[in-house]
Amino acid sequence: MAATCDMKNHPARRDAGPDGGTAYFFLLAVDLLAALGAAFFLLADFFAAAFLGAALRATDFLPAALRAGLARLTAAFLTAFFATFFALLRTAFFGAAFFTDFLAAFLAAAFFGAAFLAAAFFLGAAFFAAAFFLGAAFLVAAFFFGAAFFAAAFFFGAAFFGAAFFTAALRRAGAFFAGAAAGAAGATSGSTGSTTAGASAAAGLLFDSSSLSMDITGVPLR
Repeated sequence: MAATCDMKNHPARRDAGPDGGTAYFFLLAVDLLAALGAAFFLLADFFAAAFLGAALRATDFLPAALRAGLARLTAAFLTAFFATFFALLRTAFFGAAFFTDFLAAFLAAAFFGAAFLAAAFFLGAAFFAAAFFLGAAFLVAAFFFGAAFFAAAFFFGAAFFGAAFFTAALRRAGAFFAGAAAGAAGATSGSTGSTTAGASAAAGLLFDSSSLSMDITGVPLR
């Protein structure tokens, strides 16, 4: 007995150091508690099996209708139990997978986050600089071509306006001289018809003179 239960020369005590005895007895107490728990659960299983067996045997003495009702209740209970059990099992697996994926994603983000952030910052700065440079170039080109188009439109507009004004002035001047010539011819005529024609020509002369004056100066001829 001394050879088998030598506590002083036990390997756990020889290799554990100064406090090896405390650790050894702690582990021994844990082992004893585990053994007691196993014995308790074994005894509980035995009594549960005995109770269930007695209950099942007692159903043999019940009427057939009651046994059929108990069978239906048992089948419904087992069906609901297994359905709930598998649903809970799927939920547990899904939760474990979700937690594992979330943890992996979190660790990956913590590990690669700095590199991704630096790359995103660098690329964002490059894209911003390119957009700024191209935007400035496009703005300068648009400003240059806009000024050129504006100058061309102004120049051609002034030319068209000047040509229209010059053409209208020539037309009014031609009408003025034609009216003057007709008035002079009518004034020198001695017949009544010629006098009437001369008066009409003189009236036309005055009308054309007034219109030409308004075209050029904006003030009607008095």
